[in-house]
Amino acid sequence: MDNVLLALYWWFTLALLFVGGAGLTGDAPHRVRILRATLALALHVAFSLGLSAHIVWRRLRWVPVEGEPIVASQEAGPPYPPGLYRSSGCGWRWTYGGVTYTAEDYTPGDYLFAWEKRTTLWVDPRDPSRLLPSTWGLRLLSYLTFGGMSAYCILRLWELVP
Repeated sequence: MDNVLLALYWWFTLALLFVGGAGLTGDAPHRVRILRATLALALHVAFSLGLSAHIVWRRLRWVPVEGEPIVASQEAGPPYPPGLYRSSGCGWRWTYGGVTYTAEDYTPGDYLFAWEKRTTLWVDPRDPSRLLPSTWGLRLLSYLTFGGMSAYCILRLWELVP
């Protein structure tokens, strides 16, 4: 689910940047063009803050467990670490309530976070098979960074209004 949200975020970001850029061109009056671009950027800021709040809420409500990295395709494929663009790079194994769970994160390059032998993972106490991805911090940082850049662009756009 987190990978779907990340892909949706990048697709939505590109679409809104295209719509905002297209909103600045055309025969409409200057204020209307600025308003269109501002609305597109405001949607991006709202989406970024929503996804950031979702990650923070999960991080605060879920419980920490000790986990270890596993490589799902280690037996069949080339030796660890896999190539940067190989999507089946890394999985995680953890124990919660006496039951061992495993999950694989399909984010390319996720193996960079699996060099430690043991690490803290965050799981849902109601369904311990649900895992907050190991890249949650980088995702949060990217959502806040790009959302902040859009907010800054809104401020710069309104300086152009006479």
